[in-house]
Amino acid sequence: LNRIKAFLYLKMVPKSIMNGHTEFSPVDKIAEAIVKSVEYYTPRTTVLHLYNSNHIYLPELIKYLREFGINIEIVDDEIFKTKLKNLLFNSPNFDKISVLLNDLDKDYNLQYETNLKITNDYSLKFLDKADFEWPKVTKEYLKKILENL
Repeated sequence: LNRIKAFLYLKMVPKSIMNGHTEFSPVDKIAEAIVKSVEYYTPRTTVLHLYNSNHIYLPELIKYLREFGINIEIVDDEIFKTKLKNLLFNSPNFDKISVLLNDLDKDYNLQYETNLKITNDYSLKFLDKADFEWPKVTKEYLKKILENL
């Protein structure tokens, strides 16, 4: 959510990340998943990776943002880097975008690609047996989140 807030502050996202997705794991659903995992625990259940696997891809997210009247541009990476560097080093509002610092490589490119494959297949099967289901990220859900930013 903090990354999204940073992009909203910048009013842009770079083209290079447009194939990516984001996930929203509502705290109430995380809590429910934890309770279910305790209720249905067995000694074979050692580790669960709890996150909402119902992702929303960035083009769809941006489409919704625009429908909500939020102007956000998809820009060339160089334009994005120039604005980001300028704000990182010259803005009193550094705190609004500082969350992106951990995502930058040495050339100020956002790095969300990794060789690690993160899955929660086992956790999903476990939670399914415990009668738990992650919510879909809908337009209405996003609107509620944005109203509280």
